[in-house]
Amino acid sequence: MHPHPIAFKVPQPGSPAPAGAGLRRVAVQALAGMQKEALVSGGAGGDWRLLCDEGPYLNGTDLAPFPLGFFSAGQIISLGSSVLEAARPRGLALRSLALRQADRYTMQGSFLRGDAVGGALPPELTVALETSANPADVTAVLRAAVAECPALRLLREAMTGVFTLAHNGRRIPLAPDSGSPADDPADELKSISPAPEQARPDLITKQTAAAAVSGVPGGAGSSLHAVQNRTLLIQGEARPLDEHLFQADIGLAQPIGSSFRFLGAARDGTGIAPDSLDYLAAGIAFCFMTQLGRYAQIKKLPLHSYRLVQVSRLTPSPSISTHVFLESDTDDAAAADLVRTGERTCFLHAALRSNLEPAVRAELNGAPLPL
Repeated sequence: MHPHPIAFKVPQPGSPAPAGAGLRRVAVQALAGMQKEALVSGGAGGDWRLLCDEGPYLNGTDLAPFPLGFFSAGQIISLGSSVLEAARPRGLALRSLALRQADRYTMQGSFLRGDAVGGALPPELTVALETSANPADVTAVLRAAVAECPALRLLREAMTGVFTLAHNGRRIPLAPDSGSPADDPADELKSISPAPEQARPDLITKQTAAAAVSGVPGGAGSSLHAVQNRTLLIQGEARPLDEHLFQADIGLAQPIGSSFRFLGAARDGTGIAPDSLDYLAAGIAFCFMTQLGRYAQIKKLPLHSYRLVQVSRLTPSPSISTHVFLESDTDDAAAADLVRTGERTCFLHAALRSNLEPAVRAELNGAPLPL
């Protein structure tokens, strides 16, 4: 653990960020246990260091948010920001805006047999507004927001990522064609400290702690079982604090997990907090890293260290490439199997492979509003 907040702004990292709208580069390294830290770059608002952990279900220390929490935070902040963006040019004044969501993922099969697979279900979101505007105008704003929301467009457009692997410093081919490798991020991840203008220690804070209960569904160590047949549930609520900043509270309901508060910039470029694309990209990278760590534990693989660089275009025309760096005492075939299993069991790569049409509902002044 660094003696720093869970999230903070960093000076420009040594490796250049990808250039272009919707592009993000995430460099991640595994720390102790299930902890991971990432450097996220590419947004106009600056570069961010984010810390991730897991709760009792994976025998984590529960000091930072779980991977799917980052993705859920990015998703709900993305939709909220899109509502504000759609309302602004139409002159639609909102007295209040609140969002609720439920995200579900599945895990089935056996890690030991090699048929474990992760899945993703369409998210459910509710947008609740209070305004004196005409309901038809509100409906037009919400339809535009849902159509243009980067996170929802990402889920609608199926894509398959490409992967590369360097094992003990040597490139290991992965089939099919896995693209060009990235540079190892080990050096840039050695020393991370806040930027001089860092002001907020509360970009991500823990709100409630999960109880470490054993012998119950979703209890301590349950996600390390070799055979899985379960559904995960993440629940969230969000609201704008002002026109520049959103607050999202994200909790893991199943398995039994904690809840965390994320502050997110409503628009890229403000530099006051990570934006929705920063959180979405980090969540994908963190989730894949968790699958590598879990599979290595279950298979008792002698894995010494692991890192990755993920380069993604989240909007428009989504694409994603993941470059994995492993040091281990296992052979190259086992290392390649680790990467393939990580992709197959990663909940968020499953979401990216699927055409998920989110279920979005609306409430206007406390009453349902058809969309």
